[in-house]
Amino acid sequence: MRAATPKTVGSTLWYVTYRAVDAGGDSKDEDRGGRACGAEHGGAGGYALADQSQDRGRGRGGKGVEVRTAKVLTVDAAVRAAQAALDAAEKDGRRVTVAVVDRGGDLVVLLHGDAAAGLHVIGGRAVFAWPDGVREGVFSDLTLARVDTGGAELRVRFGGSGPPVLLLHGHPRTHTTWRHVAPLLARDHTVVCPDLPGYGESSKPPTAPDHEPHSKRAMARHLAALMKELGHDRYAVVGHDRGGYVATRLALDHPGHVTHLVALDVVPIGSALARCGPEFARSWWHWFFLAQPEVPERVINADPDAWYRTAERPVDEDTRKAMHDPKTVHAMVEDYRAGLGIDRAHDDADLAAGVRIRCPLLVLWAEGDDLPTLYGDVLDVWRDWAPDPCGWGVDSGHHLAEDVPDELAATIREFLATSG
Repeated sequence: MRAATPKTVGSTLWYVTYRAVDAGGDSKDEDRGGRACGAEHGGAGGYALADQSQDRGRGRGGKGVEVRTAKVLTVDAAVRAAQAALDAAEKDGRRVTVAVVDRGGDLVVLLHGDAAAGLHVIGGRAVFAWPDGVREGVFSDLTLARVDTGGAELRVRFGGSGPPVLLLHGHPRTHTTWRHVAPLLARDHTVVCPDLPGYGESSKPPTAPDHEPHSKRAMARHLAALMKELGHDRYAVVGHDRGGYVATRLALDHPGHVTHLVALDVVPIGSALARCGPEFARSWWHWFFLAQPEVPERVINADPDAWYRTAERPVDEDTRKAMHDPKTVHAMVEDYRAGLGIDRAHDDADLAAGVRIRCPLLVLWAEGDDLPTLYGDVLDVWRDWAPDPCGWGVDSGHHLAEDVPDELAATIREFLATSG
């Protein structure tokens, strides 16, 4: 086996040597010019990797760290994990040396440099995860990863210990909207904070005439698969804004998995549209504008900061980045197109069929927003969907997780501890 040509990441060199393994188990040494990529092969073959790291955990790269030892079904996944480490380091300007070792089928990813990193094996797949928090100190104790659910690749931050709770953000946010709430919940819960499908850095669903790939049912399906991949069979779900619609759909479509539902500053889409009048149309005109073909993307992409009024309503850098990505903007707009069509159809069909939320339901709304003005008794709207919802108004603006994180986290923890 020969050392592959080194590749430079910053000023740090890495070496990966591997041999191609055919279906019969024979192998031959190959030098692919330092590329840690297994995408070229198919069938029953695989790549066995050996550590040829120049520094071996010494010298300028710092102390070597054996981050994780785990057996996976194919080493191809570990190769992709190593490449993800290099790509992430290059993108963020980090210095890191990466090597992968095959020890009789047990794969070890070795890393050293400016930042710690790790290999997580989830559902037989390997994903590379940065324990981030370097930028802005966000979620410093949680792991940031990308998880392939089989139908989508979701960026997700997770950690903590205890009963799992899935936190779903709204439009146009990313999972970082939970940056103050998640660490509080993680004291006694396992928190999972993904970017919704299409949002942030999660993969973008395909565009379809009926917008089904962006429907709340499709999003819920991907998120249920995410929780399964992470090893959680039963879990609570908290959803805000658009994430509240997805959380509701999770509870309706996957009742055997959702133990509790917390809906933040929303009523179900079907109920909102059924009650739509002049006041709703004036206040929520963006629903109808964003559902139009083509024009919304052109307007938003012309000046995202003006559209989202970030000068008046500052957002975190991760959200701002998403606002400036045309692919993410298109996916977010598709979410609204689905809302006025297929999502309402799903809601109406469920109501007619008697499908209801079976788990304990907590509804919180912002007194500084317009749900009380539009509906009066907000809980009365939810009684069409659940036999005994509880809830109240909170002295907050629309973004409760950012405006009153301590109060919100305490309320969620109490609800999860005393219900069900």
